[in-house]
Amino acid sequence: MTFKAFDREAKGWIFDAMGRGAAVMGFIFLSSGILAIANQVADSTCEEILPNTNNNSNFTIQIPCQFNPMNASDGCIHGQTVCTPGNLPNTGIKASTVLTLMNTVNSFISACFMPILGAIVDHTKYRWQIAFYSMVFLVFGNAFQSVFLTKELFYPIIILQVIGTWAFTCHVITSFAYLPELTNDMIVRTDINKYSNVTLHLTQVVGIFLVLILGGVMSIGDDDIKMAKMAQGVTAVFTGAVFSYVWLGMMKKRPALHEMKENEGYLTKGFMQLKSTFARLGSDYRPMKWFLIAIVFTEAAIQAFISIAISFTSLQLKMSAGEIGLLMGIVLSSLSQGALFLQRLPRNLGRLKASWACVCIGG
Repeated sequence: MTFKAFDREAKGWIFDAMGRGAAVMGFIFLSSGILAIANQVADSTCEEILPNTNNNSNFTIQIPCQFNPMNASDGCIHGQTVCTPGNLPNTGIKASTVLTLMNTVNSFISACFMPILGAIVDHTKYRWQIAFYSMVFLVFGNAFQSVFLTKELFYPIIILQVIGTWAFTCHVITSFAYLPELTNDMIVRTDINKYSNVTLHLTQVVGIFLVLILGGVMSIGDDDIKMAKMAQGVTAVFTGAVFSYVWLGMMKKRPALHEMKENEGYLTKGFMQLKSTFARLGSDYRPMKWFLIAIVFTEAAIQAFISIAISFTSLQLKMSAGEIGLLMGIVLSSLSQGALFLQRLPRNLGRLKASWACVCIGG
């Protein structure tokens, strides 16, 4: 089915992927900026290499060190002084683990609140409002970070990013709740998903290369913090325009899918529904149960991979934000091509064989 054949709301759902793709693009550059500031804020352990005149060898002594270069990573040699960023002040948290810690905290918050969010989406008329206002928070958070990403506001930026990531998750959950209602035709729904995935990855790739070009023009490609601020500014402008157009002009408000009983609350309803779903999967849909468990582990691995990959390339490979962005752009461009290729498999092989083919290709 061609894109023009979709109705207005289906097109809006696809356009929403553009905003989500831009948000992910901004996070890639923001992560490098956060690591750079973490290294500035962290206490540094330094050793000075001094010559030993007795046996023509060198020995080291520990010295106080305030040397925190703008783009310091795992370690930096300044003359004969080797400075390695240590822990964030008064926390015991290593500067190199900031991204993985943020991802862990966000995953824990999401695990606790997703059942409640699911109950609100299913049993209230506020699905549109959650999708819209979570987007508003995300856009204003990006705009704030584009201006105030500094060493002085490091901890507020970290908290804002954790909350913003959770708001992004809320937006994704509520927007995906629209998908089953866009059409009852499974083939058409597959086509909508196809266009959405391709749009998501292409937006990420185009956004990354746009930021790299702007960074080159502005001569800030080697400054992780300035690149992060510029990327967040681009993200705020683009996502604000796209999300506003989609959710104010294309996506409709929805009534509650189910009624809540008088003695039920969202907390109990969400977790009880989760328990009921697991019980039904175990008794009636055992193959589906193991499939969903595999999906859960896959999603967890993807989330961990992003934060670990950015930390590794920045701290161990000493790559700048521009170099990391270029690497991620190459990876994401392959994903968009893969989405175009794999969308043809269900039509040619059937859904089950297509799933096995995707597993084999992924392996």
